Amino acid sequence: FVDCLTISPDNFLTHVLSLPENPWHGNEAYLNRLRILEGRAPKYDNECVIDQNIRDKFGFDVGSTLTLRAAKEGDDLSDTLENTVFTVVGVANSPLYIDMTKRGATTIGDGSLDAWLYIPEGNFKSDFYTQLSITYAPAREFACYDEGYLPSLEPLREALERIADDRAVPRMEEMRLYLTEQIADGQQQLEEGRAELEDAKQQLLDAQKAIEDARKKLEDGRAELEKGENTLRNEIAAGREQLSSSREAYEEGLAQYEDYYAQYEDGRAQLKEQEKTLSQAEQQLPLLELSYNTLHARLSMMEALDTSTPAGWATLQYHATAITPDMNRFPDENGSSMGFGDMMYDGAPYSTATPERVAAAHAALTDYFTAMKAKITDGRAQIDEAKQQLDETEAQLKEFKAQLDDAKRQLDEGKQQLDQAQSAGQQQLGAARDELEKGEAELLEGEAEFLREAADAREKIAEGEEELARAQRKLGDAQRTLADLSPAKWYIYDRAEAQPGFREFSDDADRMDNISAVFPVFFLAVATLVCMTTLARMVEEHRTEIGTFKALGYSDGRIRRKYMFYSLSATALGCAIGLAAGFRIFPTVIITAYCMMYDLPAPSTPFHMGVAAGCAAVALLCVGLVTYFVCRGVLRETPATIMRPKAPAAGKRIPLEYVKPLWSRLSFSYKVTARNLFRYGKRVCMTLIGIAGCAALVLTGYGLQDAIDDIVRCQFENVFHYDLLAGFSVETDEERQEIYDFLESHALVADWMPQARQTLHAVGTEKDYEVNVTVSRDYARLTDYIQLQNRESGEVITPQREGAVVTEKLAILLGLEVGGTVTVRDSDHNAYELTITGIAENYADHFLYLSEEYYRAIFGAAPEYNSVILHLTEGADMQHFKEELLAGTSVQMVSAVLDVLEQFTGITDNLGYVVALIIVSAGLLAFVVQYNLSNINITERTREIATLKVLGFYDGEVSAYIYRENILLTILGTGIGMGLGVVLTRFVVSTAEVDSIMFGRHIYAPSFVMAVVLTFAFSFFVNFIMHFRLKKINMVESMKSVD
Repeated sequence: FVDCLTISPDNFLTHVLSLPENPWHGNEAYLNRLRILEGRAPKYDNECVIDQNIRDKFGFDVGSTLTLRAAKEGDDLSDTLENTVFTVVGVANSPLYIDMTKRGATTIGDGSLDAWLYIPEGNFKSDFYTQLSITYAPAREFACYDEGYLPSLEPLREALERIADDRAVPRMEEMRLYLTEQIADGQQQLEEGRAELEDAKQQLLDAQKAIEDARKKLEDGRAELEKGENTLRNEIAAGREQLSSSREAYEEGLAQYEDYYAQYEDGRAQLKEQEKTLSQAEQQLPLLELSYNTLHARLSMMEALDTSTPAGWATLQYHATAITPDMNRFPDENGSSMGFGDMMYDGAPYSTATPERVAAAHAALTDYFTAMKAKITDGRAQIDEAKQQLDETEAQLKEFKAQLDDAKRQLDEGKQQLDQAQSAGQQQLGAARDELEKGEAELLEGEAEFLREAADAREKIAEGEEELARAQRKLGDAQRTLADLSPAKWYIYDRAEAQPGFREFSDDADRMDNISAVFPVFFLAVATLVCMTTLARMVEEHRTEIGTFKALGYSDGRIRRKYMFYSLSATALGCAIGLAAGFRIFPTVIITAYCMMYDLPAPSTPFHMGVAAGCAAVALLCVGLVTYFVCRGVLRETPATIMRPKAPAAGKRIPLEYVKPLWSRLSFSYKVTARNLFRYGKRVCMTLIGIAGCAALVLTGYGLQDAIDDIVRCQFENVFHYDLLAGFSVETDEERQEIYDFLESHALVADWMPQARQTLHAVGTEKDYEVNVTVSRDYARLTDYIQLQNRESGEVITPQREGAVVTEKLAILLGLEVGGTVTVRDSDHNAYELTITGIAENYADHFLYLSEEYYRAIFGAAPEYNSVILHLTEGADMQHFKEELLAGTSVQMVSAVLDVLEQFTGITDNLGYVVALIIVSAGLLAFVVQYNLSNINITERTREIATLKVLGFYDGEVSAYIYRENILLTILGTGIGMGLGVVLTRFVVSTAEVDSIMFGRHIYAPSFVMAVVLTFAFSFFVNFIMHFRLKKINMVESMKSVD
């Protein structure tokens, strides 16, 4: 096999195994047979069959092409495999991998394999196998999860270890001889290859020199051409520069001329506009003058009127009104009226004209006309003067334009001369360039031919250099391997050590076994109680029949057999149905839940006769005894007494009546309820026991869920505070220091601490337990990474230099106390006694924490630091860091706390399905118990309930009469059940634990709430159903005579 990288959008680590030709046909001894889910097995060397994970998680399917490459830079997978590109022809499951996600560990990438695939054996270049699967005849007597299976393999392990020891040195010598020959052959081939490579390089250099000489000659010609081009370019540039300066002067003068001309045109336009305006004013002046003279005469006449007389005043008003429109026609500069007419009035226009205002308006009109005439005269003089200035400007502009036209002509002539000179120079240079290009074409043709040949040569040289470099690396690797060669080492693993998921499935099965050993007992007890109550009630209901039989002469034994046969046959039928359904439904539900995590065959649910016989025997025995003793009690009476219904219990004062303050405040209904509870003591007691038992079972289900959840929450959030655990096995301190230097210098590492870890056995009186002995180099800092505290008190345990801190579960198993000692034994059966200084909270596995000084004192040697625990910086890419750590150091294993947390979460999730099944079953049992007891209660009290109806009680009041008793009993039973549930949960938790796991010890408030809510919900539901039963009771029942 080989571990490598599969190329995809998300590259993943793959365990590649060999598949022999036709492994399923004619090869009965072939082990680890694949189960083809889709497609077929590989037939050709470039085909493969893939893990189901590759299809489901990474998107490869039958027909896809899959490419492999080495995970480490510089390694070449083609040294190991003939092909690295494969076509997927099948998807399969392997019995080597029962876990749906885990595929084992590796020393490349992040240390965790993602998938596996099988390729034909011929792809592997190695001439020896790297893995051997063995079957052992004595082990076939056991199933793989039997207790005797792993111990039965020990003789095989010891035999293989002896073979490994015997083969270690000879194999090393074989490898030494093989490597020596390979190194000698490789050295000779390397020298020959180098000589051939040097010859090829020299030929390439000679051809390249010839090309360089021709190129130099061409470059000299190009230099002469460029020199001529530069001279021509400089002369042309100087001429163009001079021409450009002249053109700039011309353009500057032209721009100045255009500015002056624009100003001239603007002045001409303004003068034209002013002259137009003045002409209009001059044209209007005679009319205005005529109007003025007319108004002036009339105003003079109005001023001469005697306004002191009414006639004069009226005349004044008449003339004022008549001339007002004419006087208002005189415009101002904006064309609006000057308002001379309005000036004549005192107040609003056309109101009253006064002599004074008439005189004022006359004066204003005269001033206006005089000013207008003067303005027109001055305007004409200004326009004449401006016209003269514009004529002078026009003459100057024409002269300036003539100068510009002359400059333009000179510029055009200069440009023509410059263009002619440039054309002549370019013709001369063109001839030289043609000659140069001809030589260059010849050179290019030669170069092209050289390049074609040189490319082939360089490609061959590159291939040769690459082959030489590869050969040199291989030679160096072989030399280092030869120098470091040590006796071969065999790794011998059983299924639990080599098969991912094997041990986990065993632990899960053990947990289920422990849970199944506890819960059925309680379920059976409660169910049997209900059956006993029901059958006892059945016998009581048949008193009249029993009395009749006895009166007719039937013997007591004959009568008892009738009811014994009925009760036992009903019980047997119920057991048959229940057992048949239970052996099918419950195992199927549980195994289906675990199939989400494990690749398991179709579940087998056999009928276990021993279990079935035991359950049926308990049920039949209890029911039979109850029926027997109840019948016996009835049959002791005379037939006449038996044929009459049993007298109801006599009423009497109850203890509550002596509490006067309380009793006096109770209503009649509640007093009746209280009396009935004390009156029917046996029924009340049975109801309390039933409700309390069911409530306890429901609480136990939720409590077990809390205990299981605490494993993950407490272990990986409260106990383990580090992010990664890295393990390594190094030969020298230098290699170990390289790892430390890598961690110290890496930006993603916040802090770290070396640890020495080894697995020993803690010695117990009945059995030994594996324990992880952990030595921290800086023992005082251990609490920065692992929380050491007492679970019950929360007191932090300070690591002591002398003594060991043991985890709680191991302390419980071995009965250890602080101040006592624990004995551990190594693989050579050497025993060591350690003093206990603290017992720390822990939920998964067993640990002993020691200081380096105490380890030296107890074990007589220095600890070998083979791991580090570390914190990463916040937001660090853990996956990338794991890959760097494995690729850049001698670290062989990296375990992230988050990965372990995810693994344990999967386990607890599967247990959650089982717990849910328990809760549902307990809930259904609670419903059956309450329904049955309520039904019996109503049946016994039918005449009493009918009497209440006769007395005028409504249906709701009758139901409340019964419900009050049920609700009160539910409250009392639930309270008792919570207490019983706490005790039962502790018992179940302690029983269901496996040796390496400690469940949580707390039941949280939500669990109590849910247990109470479910119990009350079933109680109210039963009351709701019974309400309709109560409504159907006929009042006539109370009238019937007992006889």
